[in-house]
Amino acid sequence: MADRSPPNCHLRLEWVYGYRGHQCRNNLYYTAAKEIVYFVAGVGVVYSPREHRQKFYLGHQDDIISLALHPERVLVATGQVGKEPYICVWDSYTVQTISIMKDVHTHGIACLAFDVDGQRLLSVGLDSKNTICVWDWRKGKLLSMAPGHTDRIFDISWDLYQPNKLVSCGVKHIKFWNLCGNSLTPKRGVFGKTGDLQTILCLACARDEVTYSGALNGDIYVWKGINLIRTIQGAHAAGIFSMNACEEGFATGGRDGCVRLWDLNFKPITVIDLRETDQGYKGLSVRSVCWRGDHILVGTQDSEIFEIVVHERNKPFLIMQGHCEGELWALAVHPTKPLAITGSDDRSVRIWSLIDHALIARCNMEEPIRCAAVSMDGIHLALGMKDGSFTVLRVRDMTEVVHIKDRKEAIHELKYSPDGNFLSVGSNDNSVDIYGVVQRYKKVGECIGSTSFITHMDWSLDSKYLQINDGSGKRLFYRMPGGKEVTNKEELKGVQWASWTSISGFEVNGIWPKYSEISDINSVDANFMGQVLVTADDYGIFYCIIKTAFKLCKYVSQNNNSLNINFLSLHSKSDSWYGGADGGCRYRYHLNLDSEIEQETQMTYRRQVYKEDLPQLKEQCKEKRKTAASKRRERAPINSIRLHFVHGYRGYDCRSNLFYTQTGEIVYHVAAVGVVYNRQQNTQRFYLGHDDDILCLAIHPLKDYVATGQVGRDCSIHIWDTETIKPLSVLKGYHQYGVCAVDFSADGKRLTSVGIDDNHTIVLWDWKKGEKLSAARGSKDKIFVVKVNPYMPDKLITAGIKHIKFWRRAGGGLIGKKGYVGPMGKIETMMCAVYGWTEEMAFSGTSTGDVCIWRDLFLIKTVKAHDGPVFSMHALEKGFVTGGKDGIVALWDDTFERCLKTYAIKRAALAPGSKGLLLEDNPSIRAISLGHGHILVGTKNGEILEVDKSGPVTLLVQGHMEGEVWGLATHPHLPICATVSDDKTLRIWDLSPSHCMLAVRKLKKGKCVTLTESCLHFAV
Repeated sequence: MADRSPPNCHLRLEWVYGYRGHQCRNNLYYTAAKEIVYFVAGVGVVYSPREHRQKFYLGHQDDIISLALHPERVLVATGQVGKEPYICVWDSYTVQTISIMKDVHTHGIACLAFDVDGQRLLSVGLDSKNTICVWDWRKGKLLSMAPGHTDRIFDISWDLYQPNKLVSCGVKHIKFWNLCGNSLTPKRGVFGKTGDLQTILCLACARDEVTYSGALNGDIYVWKGINLIRTIQGAHAAGIFSMNACEEGFATGGRDGCVRLWDLNFKPITVIDLRETDQGYKGLSVRSVCWRGDHILVGTQDSEIFEIVVHERNKPFLIMQGHCEGELWALAVHPTKPLAITGSDDRSVRIWSLIDHALIARCNMEEPIRCAAVSMDGIHLALGMKDGSFTVLRVRDMTEVVHIKDRKEAIHELKYSPDGNFLSVGSNDNSVDIYGVVQRYKKVGECIGSTSFITHMDWSLDSKYLQINDGSGKRLFYRMPGGKEVTNKEELKGVQWASWTSISGFEVNGIWPKYSEISDINSVDANFMGQVLVTADDYGIFYCIIKTAFKLCKYVSQNNNSLNINFLSLHSKSDSWYGGADGGCRYRYHLNLDSEIEQETQMTYRRQVYKEDLPQLKEQCKEKRKTAASKRRERAPINSIRLHFVHGYRGYDCRSNLFYTQTGEIVYHVAAVGVVYNRQQNTQRFYLGHDDDILCLAIHPLKDYVATGQVGRDCSIHIWDTETIKPLSVLKGYHQYGVCAVDFSADGKRLTSVGIDDNHTIVLWDWKKGEKLSAARGSKDKIFVVKVNPYMPDKLITAGIKHIKFWRRAGGGLIGKKGYVGPMGKIETMMCAVYGWTEEMAFSGTSTGDVCIWRDLFLIKTVKAHDGPVFSMHALEKGFVTGGKDGIVALWDDTFERCLKTYAIKRAALAPGSKGLLLEDNPSIRAISLGHGHILVGTKNGEILEVDKSGPVTLLVQGHMEGEVWGLATHPHLPICATVSDDKTLRIWDLSPSHCMLAVRKLKKGKCVTLTESCLHFAV
């Protein structure tokens, strides 16, 4: 049998080539440690020139487009693009998140700026109003917000000498803002006759209400208050993209490729023309400049970073370079040397050393490059172009060998045969051409029959066969070199492939995520020696699959669209590869689940009709109501109905939703009703504030309030008093479809909730104020439980399908890290979790019956606790109590070393005072709570039981299980009724004050029930 364990491989980001200069500015700084901070794609990079080493901040999910450095030069703020963009403040030493700000901007964050003392942060959005926000960034709290301008804003800055003043600039405007309280009010700059109305690209504030700004025409405009007082004409020959203020003065950089230094009064000191230096070139454009002491950092439009020493300003040092704007599709690795070749839409092909992390050679082509391949001897490099041509270069000196154009559409794939005699060229013309290498690339064959563009190709090890994939998902085989299609699959038995980049076929069935389309996966590569396959897809995710087990490790790329990926060596066991994008790591496994858990994961709770739809439905029925208007009653009935008793408890898809209150009553939920049950008097009181089914319940630490979360399109959480049955707070607006888990903090001031949307969003609330404090995407997989750390209210854990995550609050966001199992075993589905006796200790119950003991993120021990899933766990002052699918309640010591006592839920153990009949022995236990000398147990079968510590079990409440109750019949003379439900049972109920079930009968099926005329029998 194949090994079912996950791949023993990990992906660690080693190096990022490039810097984002296009469409960005002022995004390059020196930190306090004299390191350089910048960004590229979705990665924040901290580069040490002294050690030639990079550190990476990987907290973003999409491309970063803005950056600001804290005045102390340790913390960094970065903003990203995306549908729901957010701002991260992170530490440049540890590259750990400090705070997250979200839920305000849309489309992206264009600009960021810290104030002079570093307490507040400015941000500008990419929405239609270019919204400006002021944040208390440590709390993640929005202080003020205002529309910025109808046209794009390019730069924003605090006035460093007036704490509540700020300046923004952009297309044909500059605005001077005043912050008073939470109000931002602007005044437009007055150009007057001093200068022309210009697009302002950058700015810097000085003393005495003076502001300097760089204009599109290369002039510098000097402002006093809101008035333009003078211009410095011809400061640059073209637009000034960057302006940096420092102790020594000001530095400016422009489209003309020059960096100019100015004193504190903005009088010129020197000019550095990078185009005229050894590293310069025609068209060089400066996008970012940072002046610190005798060093100047320069970032260019073409993704280069230069460092200039002022006294050697004619000898800039090239620190970093990468491809320019556009997509990077072409990727190939040298067969024998640690070299990677890339080609992109910027029309350049580049050869990189993967040892020195440096560019070795570069050649500019006439057309955008779409693919690349290196011959088996490493001599020739073939490049496929967007215009349908391909070019072959010598790797040694990048000189041209041949240029051929036989196709009109883009060349999407190139492959040399293993024997080095042929080159296959696949195009978007739906065909593959075969060229003879030794015949100076003469065409020797053609593969036809594909109905769509060619996406992937692989040669057999003996160079006799070629397999191709096309855009329609077809997989075709051809004999080489003639190109005749192979239709008899028997001929291909035993064929060994030299490479594997095909995305189709039973060999790669395991690469496809749920709900994916054939076009989602862009690239595949196999490492035959290591038995590992990697893929890159449209969502910036790599999957690493072990061949024998079809198990996946999932790596989230910091590039939203991963276009290509390759191993460095196909026949090496090395687990490293070089791809179009790299990223962080997380695991994903596909294993069979326990039947109850599998059933629960399939529940969506999404309605066809919600309560909010009723007004529209009523509107549609107006005509019917008009025709029936004459038949209406003239007055309402005098009598009304009142809810008296609810038979049942929701346990089949819920857990840990049953508690003792402060007064010894029992609180739980069923349907849309919160129930407070008095077990001495056998009476109930009801909270009826919900308008749809309740899914979760948590009790306040003082046991006088409860929080309940419901299903619904615009679902809500209600916090209500168990004594008065009145609502204290209603929280809504952040979850969709429903709330599946809630938990109070130890001080009772905060509440955490988890939604059942696709991302299982986690929200931390100040519930008394109804204010959202922090939020984050929890997991794509279902979350079953959330628990707030009783010692550290800013920390919490969530657990669910194949994961447990440890979270900490960071301003308006939450940072989560998955639990690390290490050599202890594989990660299981976690059904419940609690914190232990110290802040770093946590315990979780798994679907296999184990209890996992965690210290911080790390699994330190597992204990076998139950046969089957552990659905509920409760922490005591000295010990724990657990309940599982096996119907056993177990008491444990405080280290889970010893099981002190077990209680089996059986019919024989029922006490005489029980209010009904136990449906089966050892029912699956879904909730456990302790108090008042008893153990309270809720079961999947809808039963609530009270277990005396001496052994007897009392059945208090019961009802039908999962499904709808359709059948109902009442006895004409006796307080008895019968019900039939989707749970395939017929039940007889006593409606007298005893409120108990008298009898139960299991059915094959049933939808309705009635009493016979003799009142002696029920018909189902």
